[in-house]
Amino acid sequence: MTRRERRESTLQKMIAFLDERLAFLEGERDRLSLWRMLVFLGGIGLGIFVYLNNAILGSSLMVLSLVFFTGLVIMHRRLDRSVNKHRIWREIKSTQYARMMLDWDGIPEEKKSEPLWDHPYEMDLDITGPRSISRLLDITISREGYALLNKWLLNQRPDRKEALSRQAIIRELVNLPGFRENLLLQFKLSSNVLLDGQRLLDGLRGGGPSKQLGWLVPALSILGFINVLLFAGYSMEMITTPLWIFSFVAYLAVFMMNQEPIKRMFNDAIFLDDELDKVRSILTFLESYPYPENSRLAEYCRTFYDTPQRPSAQMKRIRRLLAAIGISMNPLARIVVNIIGPWDFFCAARLESAKADLVDKLPQWLDKWSHLEALISLANVGWLYPEAVFPVLLTPEQDVEKDAILAVEIRHPLIPAAVNVPNDCQYADMGDVFLITGSNMAGKSTFLKTLGVNLILAFAGAPVYASALQTQMFAVFSSIKVSDSITSGFSYFYAEVRRLRALLERLRDSEGQPLFFLIDEIFRGTNNRERYIGSRSYIRALVGQNGVGAISTHDLDLTKLGDEIAKLTNVHFREEVVDGKMVFDYKLQQGPCPTTNALVIMELEGLPVDKDIDD
Repeated sequence: MTRRERRESTLQKMIAFLDERLAFLEGERDRLSLWRMLVFLGGIGLGIFVYLNNAILGSSLMVLSLVFFTGLVIMHRRLDRSVNKHRIWREIKSTQYARMMLDWDGIPEEKKSEPLWDHPYEMDLDITGPRSISRLLDITISREGYALLNKWLLNQRPDRKEALSRQAIIRELVNLPGFRENLLLQFKLSSNVLLDGQRLLDGLRGGGPSKQLGWLVPALSILGFINVLLFAGYSMEMITTPLWIFSFVAYLAVFMMNQEPIKRMFNDAIFLDDELDKVRSILTFLESYPYPENSRLAEYCRTFYDTPQRPSAQMKRIRRLLAAIGISMNPLARIVVNIIGPWDFFCAARLESAKADLVDKLPQWLDKWSHLEALISLANVGWLYPEAVFPVLLTPEQDVEKDAILAVEIRHPLIPAAVNVPNDCQYADMGDVFLITGSNMAGKSTFLKTLGVNLILAFAGAPVYASALQTQMFAVFSSIKVSDSITSGFSYFYAEVRRLRALLERLRDSEGQPLFFLIDEIFRGTNNRERYIGSRSYIRALVGQNGVGAISTHDLDLTKLGDEIAKLTNVHFREEVVDGKMVFDYKLQQGPCPTTNALVIMELEGLPVDKDIDD
């Protein structure tokens, strides 16, 4: 059994265990609900019946019933929380299993809506979209974390230092599934809505400090103190005139004429209660987690736990203030506490102070957290594909000594494991280009995407779907899913020409990074003669430049360029017809493709094929 199969089996067993546990807990909860109803109705009913004959015994029975009922309510709430926790835990496990099996119906929908069609590779390599790399890996819980994950995957100028820095933390995260999944659990226990860190910060900063509170709190406090003294003096007949009435009217007038800070306080309290709940459990978890000693992860998360004011202390301060403000949400309690002193204004001033303090620290915590989310998502590669390896990213000094790219048993992340055929690939020197020929459906386009996707993962800092990968740092550019544009008035061919022109300009950028380029079915939008002439000229312009790449084509005549250009290598995919069916091995072979299959496919599908026509 392979490591992947063992992991699949472990996940299946865990999901089955959680199903059994959930069924048991839900049954216990239902039974407890029944007992709770019986204790309440039966105990109260029996108590009333006994009360008619014996008041003391009847009252005792009713009190005892209420005590038992309260205990059952507490137990029921605990069971409710346990059921909810187990459901979320099962959802996390089943979602991971769906990702392993590429069961897209079981994977959460993609968060992003609008793709960047003019990006050098986003749509071509399925980085985003309904069935994409981003959706497969994404376990972020905030808009900022998701945006950062995509930013790394779509980075057009990858940096080796940044990639290696991320890689060091991701190496540790791959082996900490409990850390990754518990973070997700903690968030989902408090919210099912995506966290919007910017909205939270905007809410905290909104409006700025109130200038009124600077004088209202001391002025009303003095008036309130005078009220108490005058009222006490009048009550004890030390003062014969009820002067407290005049001071109270003045107090009440100032109080009622300055309600704007109070209205804002109530709005802020409701907003913070909702939004801070989403981050409270996460920040508390990050500051209390027992990080491995001297680990990169511990150093990265130091801002959460090695600080004079930990996040939990800030959160507790806000919670206490929200509880104090909650008193004023009861009309009767609000009257009582505000008669004694300016309770509402005092709470509003304290809340503004706490918000200002939180605004100083929260951006750093949220920034660290969003980066950690993106790192965790990239570490998910190592969980979904246990055989994944971390690539070797060559230094500039090694670039001249090592192969530009050396990939061993490289695979595509979006192909199911049972049919995912590995291939090897080697670019010895800068300027090398592969010309890939082969039959329809033989695997040319998939191979192009396999190379591109794994390089994107490598440059983001993630493990890759290969047994080994060594590479220089490249900017990636592709021309695979070119489409026409009715709204812009572009034909398919013109859109392709524009794309290939942009690629060539990028390749000739002497100050830029070396380019790794991928072109599928070059110049497919024009006739055979012009396609051949254009393709031949374009390939000659690509070879030997500051980059490496691969071009797929059906034009076998183009393979003759391999005899003319030293840095152009012919490779191909082939097929066989066995028992009237096309059979593909999807293995990359050296040299031009010796066969074609278009007519065979037509014939197998029942279309008329006149084989007597001369070539």
